[in-house]
Amino acid sequence: MKKCFFILLVCCVNFFTGFSQQTYPQLHEICTDQSNIMSYEQLLDLREKLTDFETETSHQIAVLTIANLGNESIENYALQVFEQNRIGQADVDNGLLILFSAEDREVRIEVGYGLEPIITDGISSRLIRNIMIPEFKEHRYFEGIDLATDEIIKIIRDSRYAEEFAYTEETSNGTSFWGKFFFVLFIGAFFSVFFYIGIRILKNGYKDLVNLYRGLFSGEISVLSFPFRLLGVCFPIVFGMVFTFAPLFSFCLMLSQFVFDADINTLMNGIIDSEFFNVINFLILVGIFLLSLPVIIAALIVKRYDKGFKLSFLESNMSYIKKNMSFNSSNFSSGSSRSRSSSSSRSSGYSSSSSSSSRSSFSGGGGRSGGGGASGRW
Repeated sequence: MKKCFFILLVCCVNFFTGFSQQTYPQLHEICTDQSNIMSYEQLLDLREKLTDFETETSHQIAVLTIANLGNESIENYALQVFEQNRIGQADVDNGLLILFSAEDREVRIEVGYGLEPIITDGISSRLIRNIMIPEFKEHRYFEGIDLATDEIIKIIRDSRYAEEFAYTEETSNGTSFWGKFFFVLFIGAFFSVFFYIGIRILKNGYKDLVNLYRGLFSGEISVLSFPFRLLGVCFPIVFGMVFTFAPLFSFCLMLSQFVFDADINTLMNGIIDSEFFNVINFLILVGIFLLSLPVIIAALIVKRYDKGFKLSFLESNMSYIKKNMSFNSSNFSSGSSRSRSSSSSRSSGYSSSSSSSSRSSFSGGGGRSGGGGASGRW
């Protein structure tokens, strides 16, 4: 489920940002140090260790260090390098890539399909969080990568070690299953209060917005006072959206971490590293949809239940405002208000639902990756 969500997220990012024309490194060695974080001796030692492991087991563990990612997320960069170099053997997809970006201070473990049951996302996240990042913070970059590859080799070779590694990390976090369960339950109950308040405010705000447009289209609210009343109605809608979606987003992140053992940094880094203007464009599209839907609903109501479309430029019917809107302050009314009797009791319910094998060279064996792994930042 988590892997499907990650793959879907990568696809969405590619859709909104367009297919990048950036060229990616072509790997000729099993360990490539473009950012010069290793000495020549360290580089040779790491290449020898990884080549020996590949010769013994056929599993390919490739290491790539780069200066920076440019304007791309580390998740997509790692996936493209993995796919273009076809790390791992064909049909078994037993490859793994460690990508290190010096200037961005980010690292990722990209795992091929065949190794995903062994090097799970949770194990990848723990390798980064507990082994690599502490070394990186002390500027011991080679040591962090070298230690991580040692652990990966042990985990692949011995399934019991993999279980012990996962168990040790779980118990060191001091969080049992029931501890996670009750914590999530408590947080869910806490956030549900804000979510409920937000839904109520949002519901009333949208109802007022529909009635506001209905009053404009039917002549009950003047054109002159409409912009001021629209500002007053939009305020509780924005407030309700914050109370609704902020707790929901926070709860989903905590649920992913405590239940699915997901790496929140992987998701958040992808969001942060996405192009700013694409995020703005998305928000604009959502805003247009949310504002246009009440207009359409109001127009349909006026056409079906009222006497047709008409406009009043100066005078507003205060009885309509008091009866149909929660926000009915007369401070925003302009011109002379007239008392006119309602033609008939017009009440209608409406709802809106929105929505290689040699020691001197390296070549991939045809492996693939499905986006599994984890990322980290220090």
